[in-house]
Amino acid sequence: MVQFNFFRREVNCKIVYYGPGLSGKTTNLEVVHQKTPGNNRGDLTCISTEQDRTLFFDFMPIELGKVAGMNTKLRLFTVPGQPFYNSTRKLVLQGADGVIFVADSQEKKIQENLESLKNLEENLAEYGINIRDIPLVIQWNKRDMPNILEIPDLEREINYLGVPTVPAVAPTGEGVFPTLKACATMVLSSVSKKVEKAGQQTLTSSSPLQKRTNPTPIAKTEEKKPTAGFNNQNKAGFNQNKKKPIFKKFEKKFKK
Repeated sequence: MVQFNFFRREVNCKIVYYGPGLSGKTTNLEVVHQKTPGNNRGDLTCISTEQDRTLFFDFMPIELGKVAGMNTKLRLFTVPGQPFYNSTRKLVLQGADGVIFVADSQEKKIQENLESLKNLEENLAEYGINIRDIPLVIQWNKRDMPNILEIPDLEREINYLGVPTVPAVAPTGEGVFPTLKACATMVLSSVSKKVEKAGQQTLTSSSPLQKRTNPTPIAKTEEKKPTAGFNNQNKAGFNQNKKKPIFKKFEKKFKK
């Protein structure tokens, strides 16, 4: 799953190297780590089992560009190839944004390649992901080994999904970075489309302010005029109050 770090202005994408045991997944990751400048990579972390290893590290490729104005950071993982570590493979695969399937080009490994690819499909399905919907690249590794199948034969026998493929000799570095770049480019393209789609949904979901066609008039409060009766009473009372001092003066005269 893509993670956005707005504080650091980074987009974190997870790519998992998948494939049968001893196909060259670990070698791919080690070569990438060795040839990546130290200031652009994290530490290579290894989780060892009895017959296989799981490696992962972070690095920031310079040439892949940006997503939504943010730098891209790739998090690379390998999975154990042995079948009895399927629970670990499934756990490492969780949240993957792209997958590199490292296939062994030797003729005797055809069945193992197919079983591992089917296992990838099943594990993705358990997370609700169709294998055709996730960025996937197949690497035809060990092209320097004897008794290898020609690439057209490998395409016909294994690549039933019709995904991009890259020939490689991982120990020498041949094909390692082209494979990673092919997958990372697909991942970033997918992320960019999701970001664009999310932006469009946000715009359409936000309803504009609507003008009221028939606004309800605000009732004006009018001052109530005093009634005639009240005025007469008030005037009478006022006059009476004014006359009282006059009456008192006359009363004094009469007393004298």
